Amino acid sequence: MKSGQSCKRDLVIGIDTSDTHLGVTILQNDKLILQVKEPKKKGNDRLFPLIHEMFQDRNLSWDRMKVIGVCVGPGNFNGIRVGVSAARGLSLSLDIPAVGVDKFTALALGYGEPLLITIKSVKDNFFALMDTSSQPFVANLDTLSIPSTENLSVIGFDAEKISARFGLKCLTPKYTPSHSVAIISARQSNQNHPPPKPFYVSSPRIDTNVSKLISLEKAQWSN
Repeated sequence: MKSGQSCKRDLVIGIDTSDTHLGVTILQNDKLILQVKEPKKKGNDRLFPLIHEMFQDRNLSWDRMKVIGVCVGPGNFNGIRVGVSAARGLSLSLDIPAVGVDKFTALALGYGEPLLITIKSVKDNFFALMDTSSQPFVANLDTLSIPSTENLSVIGFDAEKISARFGLKCLTPKYTPSHSVAIISARQSNQNHPPPKPFYVSSPRIDTNVSKLISLEKAQWSN
């Protein structure tokens, strides 16, 4: 770079470590240029090497980074922690914003209709959100209850089964979570954001009583 010439910041990274895979998306001028998703066979320490490989593949430089986005959960406890720590570290070292995006918002990106959004928990349970103004809860196919007045489509984990049981329209996410995170982060790059922090939904393993789990979920979101 020539002296006095500023580098154009035109890159956005979206990171998703909330599931059983690592997902990384890179946007340039808001357009998708590279996306990788790989199983966590080598553990969460694979994240930085993966990003480095992607940058090398396209001969990209870190000083072109504009914003970094990360999926903050709900999902895998350790994975979320690693992803959030990576985003905060890159934000500090590169002096760029870091944006945290919850997975409900990521899955729903591109849809404007009322949605039931579901995310896999453990065993047959899932985390669910019926609309963006409500609070999430824990359920499974046997405990899920949908008010007859709700006109919903369903998207996410077990969407086809839920659709068949309750007569809902089944939708498919328009983007991978890391891609959604990158898009949302790019749109919010000029806003002031607090450092992203993990969004943990209480694990069903602490109690098998679904009603107690729902109370724990509401308490977590109200804090």
